[in-house]
Amino acid sequence: MDVVSSFCGYRTCYYRTFHIGEAGQAVHEAYRDERRRQAKGEPDREDAEQDEAMLPWESLPEALKESNRRQVDHIRAKLEAAGYGIRPLTDWEAMFYQFEPEEVEMMARLEHQRFLEERRREGWVHGQVKDVEKKTNPALCPWEDLSESAVNNNLNSVIQLPKVLARGEFQVCRLDPEVVPAQALDRANSFSGGPG
Repeated sequence: MDVVSSFCGYRTCYYRTFHIGEAGQAVHEAYRDERRRQAKGEPDREDAEQDEAMLPWESLPEALKESNRRQVDHIRAKLEAAGYGIRPLTDWEAMFYQFEPEEVEMMARLEHQRFLEERRREGWVHGQVKDVEKKTNPALCPWEDLSESAVNNNLNSVIQLPKVLARGEFQVCRLDPEVVPAQALDRANSFSGGPG
């Protein structure tokens, strides 16, 4: 089995057994860093810090850990939709790779759509405030209606992908446009909730 197939296609044997298992934690830490950066000087900073999604990985509820893992599962689909693939880390500079701005936005939109569908399957709905007990979240809306901070969270999750992959000893690689599967965008847009 090849690395890409085993990365997403065989989650239970590859994802949890090999280094990529650390990627869920890396995704979570990147999210926490972005939220803390956004909260500096904000009047509701304490509210952000009290959000259970801001807990350290070790204290994070299992449902949120699983959400981070599902985000990792979808990395391949987002990258393929933008013409990229994943391969074992051979270049230590790969963690500093920068996508083009239009690639970042396209993949961020795909990540937001994945998040929307994940949450909706779990019974969450749009609400004016995030409430875990009522399962409401203001970010459960179309991309165009997201707050600036929610857009930035999604953009940052894509910008951080090379670093996240490097933690799992993988790197981003540009695919030959003639080799990119025709179904890449379709796969990125289909969110079954399981491995890609």
